[in-house]
Amino acid sequence: CRTMIQASRDAGLPLIHATGFVHHPRSHAMRACIRSGELGTIQRVTVACTFSSVSQRPEDHRFSRDAGGGCLLDLGWYCAYATLWFTGLRAMELTSFGSLSGEGPDKAWHQVQTMARLEGGATAHWDCGYDAAGRKWIEIAGSKGSIICDDFLRPWETEKPRFWVHGQD
Repeated sequence: CRTMIQASRDAGLPLIHATGFVHHPRSHAMRACIRSGELGTIQRVTVACTFSSVSQRPEDHRFSRDAGGGCLLDLGWYCAYATLWFTGLRAMELTSFGSLSGEGPDKAWHQVQTMARLEGGATAHWDCGYDAAGRKWIEIAGSKGSIICDDFLRPWETEKPRFWVHGQD
């Protein structure tokens, strides 16, 4: 950790980490449910990761191409990683579209929509951007049921946010 902090300082770049969800008991309970077969064969994964407050701060580091270039690497990777982490299914084919903000060569992704074909034929839809109010939810739908979590990224409290499972009916 000290080495990472020093490297960040030496490079004059921010050190950012926000993958706490993979360490939370709620996430492990969700993954156990998914991998138990209770949902059947995974058919679809839908993940949304958006927040609009960044749009009001054009000087924010998230709009710097040198720091990753907008929402795709800032938020989109949560969508892809959550899909892989929860289901174990890798994306095989991607189709994306989105919009850029900024001027000239400094344009950065403002919002991106991606459809992915996953291993085994399942599909995923990833929605990330700085154009919509805060959304950090995931739904994993299988042939027998689905699991939904209204905020998979920020497990601050044990009871909230929560997840629930829907059966076939």
